[in-house]
Amino acid sequence: MAALVALAALLLAACSVRQTPAPVGTAALRPGAPRRLSDRPALSPPAWSPRGDRIAYAGTDGIWVRALTGPERRLAPAGVVTDLAWSPAGQTLAYIDRGQVWVMRADGSQRRPIRLPPSRSGTPWFATHLAWGQTGDRFAVAARAAGLRSGEPPRAGVWLLGADGGFRRLVFERSGVEVAGVQWFPDDLFLFIVVDVVDGGEDRAPTLWRWRIAYLDRRTLALTGPAAWFHRLSPDGRQVAFVAPETVGRTGPDGTRTPAALRRQHLWVMNVDGGARRRLTERAARITGLDWSPASAAVAFATVLDDAHGEVWIADALGPGRLRVATFTAEFPDPALPLTVRWAPDGRHLAYGTNSGAYTGLVWVVPLARR
Repeated sequence: MAALVALAALLLAACSVRQTPAPVGTAALRPGAPRRLSDRPALSPPAWSPRGDRIAYAGTDGIWVRALTGPERRLAPAGVVTDLAWSPAGQTLAYIDRGQVWVMRADGSQRRPIRLPPSRSGTPWFATHLAWGQTGDRFAVAARAAGLRSGEPPRAGVWLLGADGGFRRLVFERSGVEVAGVQWFPDDLFLFIVVDVVDGGEDRAPTLWRWRIAYLDRRTLALTGPAAWFHRLSPDGRQVAFVAPETVGRTGPDGTRTPAALRRQHLWVMNVDGGARRRLTERAARITGLDWSPASAAVAFATVLDDAHGEVWIADALGPGRLRVATFTAEFPDPALPLTVRWAPDGRHLAYGTNSGAYTGLVWVVPLARR
């Protein structure tokens, strides 16, 4: 009997139930008034806690966490944080500071670096992206390494790291490319890896991989076309959202794409097998960020109107519905103005701002209520 009880306990511990908000279309949403999260500028994109009640971000003076209904608190010192994410249980934060991977408890304690072994060429890895697995005991990190000798192409890799730092395994490595994004499929067995050719030019076609972490089981997904970027896998693992330039009038006299044409973009969604490809935007604009709703029913994105103004939108993934949820005015105009958007896991808020890991700006939050 004791053995059966132990086995049952083990099976229950191995199983986790994720509660995902019910799908809600734009017709059923009513955005509230945006409010500034803090007067402190953020450098990194904001990161929602799993319950959607707190936001972590890195400023120029450290990493901060702010409850939606409470004060903010400084967790740890930091330099230039480019990516930051909560573990699924909300007990741990992982972040990348100047290419170095760090983890700490959600209260800022037990902060420690996780160092990657040297690359095959002998140079150190520089981390760029990270993504937690659903179990919360490991996360994936995309990194790049320079060539050891002059003229040697750089290398790109994806590491699988244990949250305690005791496990490190290189699961993907390629030469002459860079990893533009890494996410997990919901089964926690496969990674979604976006690979770009280094110096591939404006017509480069990113390769999308479905890559198993345990053994040789990998395949390329449907291509999204040249000059596509911002590839985001939906939470249910069935769709991919991406941005691509407008096709009409996109080339100059010599046949190359003009800078103005490259800034005229559309948001697209397709199934992971390339089927059911559909355009979600009515008018072309410069699109700088995407994020799926927790139920994979809609995509939030930002459009940049000029060097100081932008808008935040939501588009239904399977229908024509679109909803503008906020307008944006930058504190400091910039011709390359970026906007990031992050959807809360409970589906009730959007966070946005100019913070991108390269630009510093304020974090804004807009509530999303049902009509």
